[in-house]
Amino acid sequence: MLWGTNGPRPMRGEPLPGWREASTPPVRWHNAEKPVSLMRQLVRIARPGGLVLDPFTGSGSTGVAALLEQRRFLGIECMAEHHRIAQQRLRLTARALQAGIDPGDPRTPAHLDALRDRLDHHTDHPR
Repeated sequence: MLWGTNGPRPMRGEPLPGWREASTPPVRWHNAEKPVSLMRQLVRIARPGGLVLDPFTGSGSTGVAALLEQRRFLGIECMAEHHRIAQQRLRLTARALQAGIDPGDPRTPAHLDALRDRLDHHTDHPR
């Protein structure tokens, strides 16, 4: 179950066992984007190497989380622009992990550009 608020949480204490809290990304690709930090917690339900399916991929936050948690990912997205963004985020995240670079949370165009530059530099000058 997910619950959100537009501002401070009006309750005190933990409302449910296993409560997870995450902040909304300051810059969002998609109006229903979930924080990668939250999705990382949720994809841990699958075993390492297991498959995570997201039938409404949007901008790819669940896929990024799955890759960061060493899970395989299968995403479905029917909107071309969201598919393009998700594909870009997933490719750069996978490349960074393969190169041994921490990709962070590639959620803004500037972050993607910086990650792409780091990867290009790493490829040009491998350690």
